[in-house]
Amino acid sequence: MTTACATWTGLFSWSGTVCPAVDVQQLRVSHPGADDDGLWYFGQPASEFQVQIESPDGMCPFLVETDENNDRLTGRSVEETVEILTRLLHTKLA
Repeated sequence: MTTACATWTGLFSWSGTVCPAVDVQQLRVSHPGADDDGLWYFGQPASEFQVQIESPDGMCPFLVETDENNDRLTGRSVEETVEILTRLLHTKLA
C-alpha cells in the first residue's frame, strides 16, 4: 500500500498483517452518530502500553498517542502510522 492517505480499513488491514497479535478496540460512544467515534485503541500482549489513534473522518493524518508518555505524533500515511504504532507497542515489523 503506497497511498499517501487511506481509511481506517487500510490501517487495520496493514497493521494486522504487520503485527497479527495487535488487539484493536473502537471507543464506545454514548451517542452514536453525534459523538466522535474516530478513536481506536491498539494493544498487544507483549507490551504494557496502549496506543490510541484518532481521526474524526477516518482519513490521514492520524493523531497517535500512547500512555507511555505525553508525545503526540502524526501519521501522514498508513505506512508511517503503522511504523509509529509498532514502535510505540515495542514490537517489530513482520
